[in-house]
Amino acid sequence: MYHSQISKSEKKFSFVKNNTGKSEQIAEYSSMQEYYSSKEVQEMFKITARTLYNWRKSGKIPFKKVSPKVILYPQDGVLKLLS
Repeated sequence: MYHSQISKSEKKFSFVKNNTGKSEQIAEYSSMQEYYSSKEVQEMFKITARTLYNWRKSGKIPFKKVSPKVILYPQDGVLKLLS
C-alpha cells in the first residue's frame, strides 16, 4: 500500500518503494490517502492485468498514473468495488 500526504499550505511528498525496490515520489492533493498497486488490486479481485486495464479504460475503477509504468488505485475506490 502506498501513502500520500499534502497540507494546504505546502506540498509534502512521500517516498515509497515499489515492487522492484526503487524509491518513488508520490504527491496527492488530499490530506491523507492510501493507494493500492496494480498487483494488489489484481490479487484482491483475482483478475488479470488485461482485465484491470479494461476496467481503467471503461472508468469502472479510479486510478492515478504516477509514471509510465506505475499506476495507483485509491483505497476508497477499490473498496467501493468490493462492496
